Amino acid sequence: MNAQTTTSTELDDALRQQFGTAAHTTPLAEGQHMGVRVHGIDLTQPLSVAQAELLVRLLDHYSIMSFPNQGNTNDFRLRYLERLANHFGAPIP
Repeated sequence: MNAQTTTSTELDDALRQQFGTAAHTTPLAEGQHMGVRVHGIDLTQPLSVAQAELLVRLLDHYSIMSFPNQGNTNDFRLRYLERLANHFGAPIP
């Protein structure tokens, strides 16, 4: 799938294929294309290569992603965010 020709529906279908039937997206703001909430993904679990590539495509398509319901602050640790961020490449100063 090319990011330029990928539709939101195709991305949601791919999300369900990679993460299961509970995975889906909702817009951050009604009527807006930029920004999406990604539901049904447990970021405490390591991502496969295909899952990581899909999340990169989602970020490319929507520019902003939010992952709600990742547990309370005691359960969701910085190491999970760092592991997720590593899939997106090194930060640019």
